[in-house]
Amino acid sequence: MTALTPILLAAGWCLLHLAAYLAGLRNLAVLRTERGIFLFHALPVVAAGLALLVWLALAPGEAARWTGAFGTAALMGIYAISFLELWSLAEGSYSLSILAATHRRGTASGKDLQALAAIGTAKQMARTASLLDLKLARRDEEGRLAITGRGRIAAAASAALLWLAGIGRAG
Repeated sequence: MTALTPILLAAGWCLLHLAAYLAGLRNLAVLRTERGIFLFHALPVVAAGLALLVWLALAPGEAARWTGAFGTAALMGIYAISFLELWSLAEGSYSLSILAATHRRGTASGKDLQALAAIGTAKQMARTASLLDLKLARRDEEGRLAITGRGRIAAAASAALLWLAGIGRAG
């Protein structure tokens, strides 16, 4: 197996994954939630990562294997992030909704603003529910959100990734 083999396998997997989603998996209720769509991508990526680690362990001195492993991880990461971003945008983002409202009337009316506010409220409730389900946050005695230990670890990991990528703080 050459260094290119796992990259080609990953490219094929990405195409099949997308085709399966478009052919009908997108109609499954579980894949209409943030958690479901995230797991739809995360679980195969973790499985591929474990397979790559085994592949690397079989011949650790071969530099070409490292190239193949990193290329595969990069390809799958780019695909997953791109898919998730497009899925999120298609779900009903503010930007698309504002553009549609202003295109229809030339400006956003009070009715349009109420609809946009409803989208924002629904997104906030869904994200809050996700944080609670994943135990990244909890409700305190007064009903406010509070970060958990698991949430602090996730925040630290996110900050580390931003630092590694050289992305500064925004706003």
